[in-house]
Amino acid sequence: MEENIDKKPVYVMPPFNVGVGFAGDDLCPSMEMMGGAVDVDSILHAYDSGFFPWYSFRQSEAPRWFFPLKRFVLFPDEVHVSHSMRNLINRGELRVTFNKNFRGVVDGCRKLRYDDERAWLSRHMMDVCCEINGMGRALSVEVWNRDDELVGGLYGMLSGMVFCGESMFSLVPSASKLAMIRLAQMMSVAEGSLIDCQMRSPHLESMGARYIEASEFISMLRTNRYGTLNPTELFNMMMSLGLDHDDYTPLFND
Repeated sequence: MEENIDKKPVYVMPPFNVGVGFAGDDLCPSMEMMGGAVDVDSILHAYDSGFFPWYSFRQSEAPRWFFPLKRFVLFPDEVHVSHSMRNLINRGELRVTFNKNFRGVVDGCRKLRYDDERAWLSRHMMDVCCEINGMGRALSVEVWNRDDELVGGLYGMLSGMVFCGESMFSLVPSASKLAMIRLAQMMSVAEGSLIDCQMRSPHLESMGARYIEASEFISMLRTNRYGTLNPTELFNMMMSLGLDHDDYTPLFND
């Protein structure tokens, strides 16, 4: 039989059990799997399948993967910009960039929660995420103050036209909110379909995020899997926000 050199590897995920994922004040029923490796292929395959890693690296020897039966998402065109956030933006005290300091954002998220026994973002996970960023499959949004200090941001994985949020942090009030607003605005212009917030939080709900059924989420994930965020549109978005080209590091080549 002739070998098919274009055949892609098939990933077999462990059988899942119905478990409970916890976020904020909500208990969210989830499909849960345990096992596998925390590496580039496993993480990308998980996100493309609707799962995400979430476990304490101190308490669990094997990674755990969750798929909430209701998904908390933000549609880019539905982002709510409050009056106070409009004032913050207009004051110009904070500057936003895209994909300029991915490791710095991930490390900021890691350090903020590292002493928590339930912390999931280990140094190994950070290194894997940075490798994925180098492949063009992960994106960061950075927030800087007037002294060019990194004071907040967020990062996540890209599955086609869907941004799968991983974590965010703020060292000054509303920095992560500003990052989310700019991400949503950029996604809207670039025809990105969805921001996956995974689990509910009051912070994200106040910005317009809402639950959708898992079936709708998977349908959107499949429909938008083969697109890519258009780099020309991303550049145009930066210009429309009054930011110069140095504030954006392209993910893809035109």
